[in-house]
Amino acid sequence: MNLPKPLFISIAEESKLCLIVNNRLYTVEPKVEEGNSFFYMLNNKYNLKESETLKSLEMIYFKNNENEFKDIFNNLTKTKSEESQLIKKDINKLKNEYELINFAVGEIFPLVNHKKKKKKVNHKKKLNKKILKILELKENSYNYKNTKDGFEYILNREYSMLERGIIKNNILISNGNVYEIKKIPKTFYQKIRNKFKINNSCYSYSFIKNLKNLENEYSKLLFTEITKAADYGSQKLTERIQLLKQRDNFLSIVNKRCYEEGNIGFLKTNKNSYNHFYVFIKEKPFALKSLKTDEYYKFEKCKLGVELTPKKNKIEVGYPVIIDIYSHPLIPTKNVSEQRICYGDKYRKEEVSKKLNEFDKKGKIAEKVCYLLKEIGEPALRSGYFGDLMPHLVLNKENFGDNLISLEELNREHIPVTNKFK
Repeated sequence: MNLPKPLFISIAEESKLCLIVNNRLYTVEPKVEEGNSFFYMLNNKYNLKESETLKSLEMIYFKNNENEFKDIFNNLTKTKSEESQLIKKDINKLKNEYELINFAVGEIFPLVNHKKKKKKVNHKKKLNKKILKILELKENSYNYKNTKDGFEYILNREYSMLERGIIKNNILISNGNVYEIKKIPKTFYQKIRNKFKINNSCYSYSFIKNLKNLENEYSKLLFTEITKAADYGSQKLTERIQLLKQRDNFLSIVNKRCYEEGNIGFLKTNKNSYNHFYVFIKEKPFALKSLKTDEYYKFEKCKLGVELTPKKNKIEVGYPVIIDIYSHPLIPTKNVSEQRICYGDKYRKEEVSKKLNEFDKKGKIAEKVCYLLKEIGEPALRSGYFGDLMPHLVLNKENFGDNLISLEELNREHIPVTNKFK
């Protein structure tokens, strides 16, 4: 993509001889007239005309070529908008995972482990302030999304790209060559060849590059800065991701698939191409007695969890699930993971639903999770098989032959029969 020729370069080519001193352009006029400043070189005297600052020249350059630059911005923003949206999705994903982990560890774990918990803490307020600041996705005046905003940003910057990025010292441009100039004492002036005077001040000059090379460097820098302005929103989002990776071991927290504290933990799974986040409690081995015979069936340890899902600035809570590949009379399919456990008949479910609504009204989400795990899921798993219930699978040799165990073996292994009292 070709940019219009920079105004500064056009002036330098036309004038044949010019200077940049203290970020201001001066042109050397061959005709000697009355004036305040004169340029002396090779025994010749010229008028030295003060022109614009480099910043002003750059602003004039952009204004004179406004339509061309707006077309450039338009093309750049079109190609970058999709990338920007993808980066936003990355940040939203990180934000959601951080909130879930922070909520689980800070709010739910203490409840389940019977540790002292602060009264009524909003999990969002409890987030690390630095992380929250980075995670914010508010649109602001610096998030340039259209042609006009990007052009105005370039036009009204407080510095010239030329003086900040390329011309660091005073220079002389003569016949297509660029020279660095330095002020020297008068005594030294007589001894050197490459020299000139501005009024009573003496200077030396030394070649550094030709004007074409300077033009190429300037055009490349202009294009880089224009691209940044057109894609400023994406740049900021990318910076946020980099900051997230450096703050508070954030990446190591988010990348944890499983974390445990005592009897409770969180686990991330991917089932049916969908990511799930569970808070779970670890269940020890137990045994169930058949409802019709004196047979006993042993069930191994498992993780009993509820799923947490971020939706519209709140966290939705699922129903009790056995996360591991498992078989049990109160889950529908044998040897399948992440199955919801049945916890009672119609009246029991109405009672539970009423209780859960109370938690929702009061905003007690952590308490709701604890209730589902300890008061609904765990009793259903360990002692819910009793009475005249209609289980998904009857507890018999046909369905659970591999689980069959004698009472003597259970006593020897200290495994409790958890539904025997029913």
